Amino acid sequence: MNADDLNAAIPELERFHQRFFCRTEGRAASRRYLTGLMLPIERKNVENVADQVGVPIRRLQEFLSDSPWDDDGCIDELQRFVGEHLGTRSGVLILDDTGFAKKGTHSAGVGRQHSGTLGRRDNCHVGMFLAHASSHGHTLVDRRLYLLKEWFTKDGAARRRLAGIPEGLVFLYPLGFLDTETIVMIPRALYLQPRTPRLMQAWSSCASRPATPGCSVA
Repeated sequence: MNADDLNAAIPELERFHQRFFCRTEGRAASRRYLTGLMLPIERKNVENVADQVGVPIRRLQEFLSDSPWDDDGCIDELQRFVGEHLGTRSGVLILDDTGFAKKGTHSAGVGRQHSGTLGRRDNCHVGMFLAHASSHGHTLVDRRLYLLKEWFTKDGAARRRLAGIPEGLVFLYPLGFLDTETIVMIPRALYLQPRTPRLMQAWSSCASRPATPGCSVA
């Protein structure tokens, strides 16, 4: 995507944001952040994105870190939007994992585990993502983060607090490479309310990967 493509997409991006943000300030900050993510920046951290879109770094950091978010509400609204624009009776739901290499030990869920993206066991995050695909297009519609068993030990309590992992999460053994919380993404995507279709689909697909012993999700 180049600058001309991005400028042409701004009106549609603004309409998209109106579904998620009631206040003008939040809508503007989110639009600038997503604009930065779509630009050809080599390292898309807060500092580089803020520099490219012309906003103070601290203001963008505060928007990402301190703004109140209704995660479930945002996912619900995104899935409504995808259903309206991309939904067909022949749609497909696709579950697959992606690994993100990391060097540190403090960010949520990081640990030595198998990553299909890297093709080996390494220090990384592993996330499970649900996508919807149809003849009209494809996009992501939900996500989960793996939490290794080591994050639920007595020694892991301080790591959970430091990483901001919510209280009340419990360790779940995976079923193959899926755990029960990951599987919940599928019926959630299908029904906003009982018997009310959200994302129509004819079938679902799951990629296979070596199981990581002891994973949960956040």
